[in-house]
Amino acid sequence: MTPSGCNGPWRRAESPTPCQRNEDRMTSHYVVRCFNVLAIAVLSFGLPAKGLAQSLQRSSGPIDASSCKDSQDLAQIAREAARAKNYSKAIGQYKSALELCPDNQRANLELIQTYLDAREFADAESAAKSFLVQHPQSEPAQFFLAYSYFMEKKFQYAGQTLQKILAKDKKNPDALKLLGLTLFFYKQYVLSEQALQGALAIRPNDNETLYYLGRVYYTQNNFQPAIKTFKELISRNSRDYRAYDNLALCYEAVNRIDDAEAAFNKAEQIASEVNPNDEWPYANHADMLAKNGRTDEAKQRIEKALQINPRSARSQYILGKVLMDKNDLAGAEKHLSLSIQIDDSFAKSHYLLGRVYQSMHETEKAQGEFSRFQQLSEKAETPRGKVMAGTNQ
Repeated sequence: MTPSGCNGPWRRAESPTPCQRNEDRMTSHYVVRCFNVLAIAVLSFGLPAKGLAQSLQRSSGPIDASSCKDSQDLAQIAREAARAKNYSKAIGQYKSALELCPDNQRANLELIQTYLDAREFADAESAAKSFLVQHPQSEPAQFFLAYSYFMEKKFQYAGQTLQKILAKDKKNPDALKLLGLTLFFYKQYVLSEQALQGALAIRPNDNETLYYLGRVYYTQNNFQPAIKTFKELISRNSRDYRAYDNLALCYEAVNRIDDAEAAFNKAEQIASEVNPNDEWPYANHADMLAKNGRTDEAKQRIEKALQINPRSARSQYILGKVLMDKNDLAGAEKHLSLSIQIDDSFAKSHYLLGRVYQSMHETEKAQGEFSRFQQLSEKAETPRGKVMAGTNQ
């Protein structure tokens, strides 16, 4: 099936389309931070903690209380440490519990979950695989393995593992949700939409799945359904700054600039109160202001974003673009170079830095940046294998 929407993330680097901005957000932000939802009370675009908890509750095989009493006590200490986000201690206690009672299935699964909480995804993958050798039909372990693959950007393996879960339980909303996100990274937007809609049909009050669906609509340039979706999220939770942020992006895409401005301002206001560590509302607002020639306002917003997160390649790129528009070539060179140092695969920074070097009459440097941009553009269009049967990308 050929997905609708974007044909690639780098079609026009100097003026990215809404599709491109969405892919930037999903790839550079969602993957890097999406698991943080298990540790902090923001989505940051991963799976909900309740989804993992529900998967864990589906575990079978109670342990023998008489033979593994000490193991249970150690596991309880581990749970308390995990709740306190002392993941190192929790992992050590779970390992000790499993040395006493290797058949403690609950502790095994909780150890995997704690590895995920601690962002130790390779260890989570290894532990899940080991558990599945003994319990190959364990749906929670399969789900944790799929999630480990997803967070390691092994999207092909994530999709294949999720297929196994859905072959046995086609109405597993957590698996459908993660499959929708996995398909997104393969640019299989139609199939991603179908998977997310399937998850919502089973669990209609899941705001996170609804949020992802809105993102998919936006990626497909299907702005009216996206606007409707983000408005629905706001009606459910008036403090959802991400919904305001994305609503603003949709308004910008359909040239409702005043409405976009109001929504961005609302997103920034709420974010400053509920999650002051998220730079995205400020960066998105700055991007829109820059495109509309409001460079001084854009500079103020993007500098705020960089105060929050100076390691954002995208924010460094936006500041570089703003400075280039203000004819500050030295400043533009500095921040575009920083963007590339942070993430050499951020293609647009290479392209814009090439233009800066052109303006500075440094032809050889400019050609080097344009060549790197071309390499990354071609790589972005390269097929990456099958994520699930019947889909090629």
